[in-house]
Amino acid sequence: MVALAYALITVAMTYPVAFRLSSAVAGLEGEDALQYVWSLWWTKKALLDLHTSPADLTYLYHPTGAYHPMVAVTPYAEFLALPLVSLWGPVIAYNIEFLISFVLTGLTTYLFCYYLTGDKRASFVGGLIFAFFPNRTFHALGHLPQITTYWLPLYALFLFRLLRNPKRKNAFSCGILLALSLLVHIMHIAYFIIPFTLLFFLYYWVVDRRLMSPRFLKGFLMALLLAGLLTAPLFIPFVVAKFTGRLGYLRVGKTVKYSADLLAFFTPSAGHPVFDKIGAARRLRQQVLPFAPGPQDDETLVYVGFVALALGLWGSIKERKRGGLWIILGLTAALLSLGPFLKVGGKVMLLEIGGWRGGIPLPYGLVERLPFYEWGRTPARLTETTMFCLAILASYGLRALLASLKGQRAKTVLTLGLAIPLLFEYVVVFPFPTGDASVPPFYRGLGREEDYAILNIPLYQHYVSNVNMYYQTVHEHKIVGGYIHRVPADALPVARYLERLVDPFPQGDDIVAIPGGKEGLNILSRNQIRYVVLHPPFLKPQEADERASFLTDLLGEPVYADGSISVFLVPPSPGGSDAPAMALGENWYPLEDVEGTPFRWMSNEGTIYVNVASGGEYRLHFFAYPLGEARHLQVMVDGEPVGQFYVERFQGHVTKPFFVGGGEWGAIGFYVQEGCQRPNELFGGGGDFRCLSILFQSVDILPAQTGNEQ
Repeated sequence: MVALAYALITVAMTYPVAFRLSSAVAGLEGEDALQYVWSLWWTKKALLDLHTSPADLTYLYHPTGAYHPMVAVTPYAEFLALPLVSLWGPVIAYNIEFLISFVLTGLTTYLFCYYLTGDKRASFVGGLIFAFFPNRTFHALGHLPQITTYWLPLYALFLFRLLRNPKRKNAFSCGILLALSLLVHIMHIAYFIIPFTLLFFLYYWVVDRRLMSPRFLKGFLMALLLAGLLTAPLFIPFVVAKFTGRLGYLRVGKTVKYSADLLAFFTPSAGHPVFDKIGAARRLRQQVLPFAPGPQDDETLVYVGFVALALGLWGSIKERKRGGLWIILGLTAALLSLGPFLKVGGKVMLLEIGGWRGGIPLPYGLVERLPFYEWGRTPARLTETTMFCLAILASYGLRALLASLKGQRAKTVLTLGLAIPLLFEYVVVFPFPTGDASVPPFYRGLGREEDYAILNIPLYQHYVSNVNMYYQTVHEHKIVGGYIHRVPADALPVARYLERLVDPFPQGDDIVAIPGGKEGLNILSRNQIRYVVLHPPFLKPQEADERASFLTDLLGEPVYADGSISVFLVPPSPGGSDAPAMALGENWYPLEDVEGTPFRWMSNEGTIYVNVASGGEYRLHFFAYPLGEARHLQVMVDGEPVGQFYVERFQGHVTKPFFVGGGEWGAIGFYVQEGCQRPNELFGGGGDFRCLSILFQSVDILPAQTGNEQ
């Protein structure tokens, strides 16, 4: 009956998702939900069709692909969806997982609260709080793993059972549930599992000596070992990649922006159908959440609700001893959710001491220095742990209120009288947004037998990237670009280079050549680009018209066009010469120009990706100039040295011959022996600091037999 009640409430709170399982995707149109629909499809495609790891992204970032361990480290939602995707496709699979996440989160929280309180009505309200609190419902607009939270209460439940009854079966169950919790989402590990487990041990080490009993410690170590054995095959490659420096792209800025505002705990959603029509509430919301003009409140929607808060405070008073852990953990998580600097009313509070003036520092500033936590730019998601604690304290509080009443009817009326306004407060937006799941007929008509790729214009715009990944679940061809859990650094350069080959707005010459016309089409063709697809709705009208006109002149009339896309066919043999392709990689500063001559500065090390039509021996020819003192410069091709140069004035250099395979992309690295490091970023900003080690005027690749060293 409890599960049925949560199911009915889920259908109502997320209406109309349950009635559009195959025709819509739960969440905002064009937003991150499409990435997770793609992820469900890709896991099935990689494992069952291609027999490879989902981390090997051969269908994104064409032609280089990318290895992205973040995709495979927490695969629970994708593995759960495998039979659903096989039967009904990724859209229905996504919507089913979306709906059951609410039902099962409510149910498992109910089970834990009932274990602690022994009161079914109070536990039911506790389940409502953790299943439907606004920050979680906001993430339901597009972040499936973030709302897959139903294993967390069960892990907590069996950790308590293990403490009270350290039998082997409880240790085994605790280990299994910990493993399942670890495999859902890396955010849950950082923001729930680790803080909860640490505080559990610290708290009970002080207040309950059973924690130090050999039987409990032995049981927990058994659970930990079991969880480690089950998850190690996925986590070890991820940890190795982190500590070998291959995951630096996961660190991005805006930590302060995505931290909770102190007043936001008392500010309801902008999309609430009633509260946002009340002038005072709307003004408060606009002040506290200035980044959210629409129904989505960004990451910073952390409203706790006054019904839940009142019940939680009453539970804290009536059950100070039993609720001690939850009071400390909840307040700690709330404090950490405020991020590295205190924000009040949408502004960072400033502190002035002597001549120094800066933000008021908070403990999260220390936490983000820990390994892995430097990637966590969304401290507001710690609200998950705060609301779990509040759900338990509210259960204690409601149990105390119910104990003062006589008669089952009075208790039921009080429970409903609190549950209904609680859910009303927790509405984030109504009706719940859904995105159209239709796909242009062109994609459904593409055969899957041939191996070719599609270049979408614009390439790296958030919405169009999501949409094209969703379309890929239907046409199943490789695409240039894509986005899932941030873009690997080595996946961008070649994709952006290919986009520039069909850009009607040339940026002028660069230190590497950007061929146009038939030479550019030759590069597209030898990289297996069959179609260039223009997306006018994602461009300004004038830009869309100019791009369409340019592509028509270059490729002919579109082979398909409707209101959403125009498709141009790349001829298989465009003609003209096969120019080499050279794409600038990492660590190059923006293009500069002096009297018509382009140049770029390189900081310590830089990468250029090279593609030639015919495999063979080549040399690299470049002009370089040191700033100030002379520099030692080493050139590497796919990790092998091909030249070391002493750059002391503006001059040309030529490497020794090296082999480049035809049609393949090779990486050429430039390494400065004496360089300097970039400074740490403050507030996630960039700044204009430069470590000007070497200036490059031009870089070119020549057949080895030319022998030109001038």
